[in-house]
Amino acid sequence: MEGEQNSQKSHWTGIWCTLVLAALMVGYPLSVGPVAWLAKNGYLPKDLEEQLAIRIIYAPIIWMFENCDWYNRAHLWYLHLWGI
Repeated sequence: MEGEQNSQKSHWTGIWCTLVLAALMVGYPLSVGPVAWLAKNGYLPKDLEEQLAIRIIYAPIIWMFENCDWYNRAHLWYLHLWGI
């Protein structure tokens, strides 16, 4: 009985981990739009350290934007939806 409960618990743990990972993989790139909108409209500090933190957080996306044509087009289209 206890082994069955542990099996069910690990099954649900795996499902939740998968869902969280999927949400992060979708949410991280999509978060660029709101952050760009906040920056454009003056809601983010102009402090250089704050900008550096944002550049570090979004470094993989910046790299993709600069090095992948298809991502560049998709990214610009997405930012256009946010009015950027």
